[in-house]
Amino acid sequence: MKSLFTLLLVLGFTGPILYAQGLTIQENELGFCSVDGIVDTDVTGYTGDGFINADFGAGTSALWNITVPADGTYHIYWRYANGGGSGDLIAELWVNEAPLLTDYSFTHTGAWTNWTESDTVAVDLQAGENKIRLVSVSSSGLTNIDYFHVIEDGVEGAFCLPSYSLSLSKNFEQGGTVSFEPEQAFYEAGTEITLTA
Repeated sequence: MKSLFTLLLVLGFTGPILYAQGLTIQENELGFCSVDGIVDTDVTGYTGDGFINADFGAGTSALWNITVPADGTYHIYWRYANGGGSGDLIAELWVNEAPLLTDYSFTHTGAWTNWTESDTVAVDLQAGENKIRLVSVSSSGLTNIDYFHVIEDGVEGAFCLPSYSLSLSKNFEQGGTVSFEPEQAFYEAGTEITLTA
């Protein structure tokens, strides 16, 4: 009986195991920048004020901006629902406006009301601000996204400047070209772009 009491006493004082809280960014919070689409509320099960409902089409994107305290590897994931059709939705994962993964999969969840967490991804970030972007690779667009999460502590949401994409086309059939620089997929507000005809 004395051994059992000692065991219970030791177990009683160990207390709960504490885990890092990290950072969760909802659509109405500092760090959520933009989505090619809307913040929606038409299905149940989301947290916060709504969820990201991106437009259909390849190239649609959602953007977050975070500040990390030091250079290093950080772990990120999204809470999402993918109830359309029966297949997975694939996205590119961009970090600081450069593609990191071209096949980040959001597996089918069975219904738009079935929310789950995506696979956790390790990303190397620099001390200071870092942009995290998901870009759709198919005409189905992105999955519905409830929130973005960074597992490590000390990370904060950062202010976002608007971001734009640029496309050029000529309006006549004979000759000529138009080019621009710098060539990149997305541009922040205020970026100077040089057009050459």
